Amino acid sequence: KQAGELGMPIAIVFRADWCHWCKKLEEETLTDSNVKSMMMNYVFLTVDTDKDSSTTRKFGVSGLPSYVITNASGEKLK
Repeated sequence: KQAGELGMPIAIVFRADWCHWCKKLEEETLTDSNVKSMMMNYVFLTVDTDKDSSTTRKFGVSGLPSYVITNASGEKLK
């Protein structure tokens, strides 16, 4: 809803608690000031693949960590 109101794309990061590389992405990459600056242009969401299998399937996620750029209508852009 927020993305539609703001006219911004959505960046979804797919992760799991047991995934070492997911934790590394969250701790090192997503906290980097350059990445944070770029992410200001997106509505940012994380999806725990173990808890939200329907969204994971919808976007065809087959490995972790993964990301998808989508719009407010749920159309996959990247």
